[in-house]
Amino acid sequence: MALFHYSCFPRLGLSAATPSSASSSRPFSRSTIAVAMAAASAVESQECGEAAAAAIDLSRYPIPVTPLTGAKEIEYERALVAEASMKSGPAITIDDVVFQDEWILVINKPCGVYSEHVLVSVPSLLGDSYSPQYPIEKSRGFFHLANRLDRDTSGIIVIARDKVAAGKLTNIFKSRELRKSYVALCVGKAPEWKRAVVESGHGKSRRGCWRVYSKHDVERSLPDGSVVKDMATKIEVIPSSLDEVKDGEEDDREQRIVVEAKMVDPEPGTGDEVFIRAVPLTGRTHQIRLHCQFLGLPLVGDVKYGGPLHWNGEKCQSHFLHSESIAFQHPMTGEVVEVIAPHPSWAAKLKFQASKNPKV
Repeated sequence: MALFHYSCFPRLGLSAATPSSASSSRPFSRSTIAVAMAAASAVESQECGEAAAAAIDLSRYPIPVTPLTGAKEIEYERALVAEASMKSGPAITIDDVVFQDEWILVINKPCGVYSEHVLVSVPSLLGDSYSPQYPIEKSRGFFHLANRLDRDTSGIIVIARDKVAAGKLTNIFKSRELRKSYVALCVGKAPEWKRAVVESGHGKSRRGCWRVYSKHDVERSLPDGSVVKDMATKIEVIPSSLDEVKDGEEDDREQRIVVEAKMVDPEPGTGDEVFIRAVPLTGRTHQIRLHCQFLGLPLVGDVKYGGPLHWNGEKCQSHFLHSESIAFQHPMTGEVVEVIAPHPSWAAKLKFQASKNPKV
């Protein structure tokens, strides 16, 4: 019997553990699917839900510096595909497990699936005797999401398979005692700088969408009762092939970009292909996507934040963002765990090499 720790679904108010079972004919129970789908739908709707049209004195509140973009129909289509995938079977295979021991699992999540779908797929995966050394019985069927990725972001998800490890991992992620790096393919005018730290505010506008705010608006109140929070991201522009970097040409200078004014809206879907690596210094929702939008470098396929739906003659089924690496102290052994997730096809085509220790 698999026990899913549904404190990983805080937006639904589920804090009690809920049992579910897995069988060979059905990867996970209907009740588990229903709960996971409800969680995924709640997360997705809250990310960019329209607030009620109430009379608001907007002069009292800070003004976002990034534009509100459309694309609800595309987002809805992608959500339907992801939910259909939950009904069809597990989200991952044995090949997607990039690290495991008796306390934790590290999964390379495919794009287009919800993190909760990955979680409920784990029992059937381990039930296939993936690792005789750490069988499912040893973890007593307990699984807890230590982190999430957006539905269309691929890459590293950490899952605890022990209650004590779950608590410690939660503290590690909350306190940011770890290092993560992402890679993304953007489109726009290539910046003159090679490395930068972008500092801004982050919060929801009156329509309930995540937006970038000016740095000096941090701690100011927003229409939904929350406040603008600080947001910082290190970004490195990198060549698609390491052969493009010649000896002595690498520039280690880092530019600081403090967001104060509204961005200049670029023409959508035009410009250069710009490949970046990003290291989030804070843990805000859609942080990298928002900062890339502000810089005039929206992600390919990221229609929510101004990215082009079509690229190189093909329709994008997701945005091009991948969580490539993570490093943290093991919650039980104290050893440093460093993991690299294999790149998705769009990044592999660029012949880019992953790195455990990105210089940014």
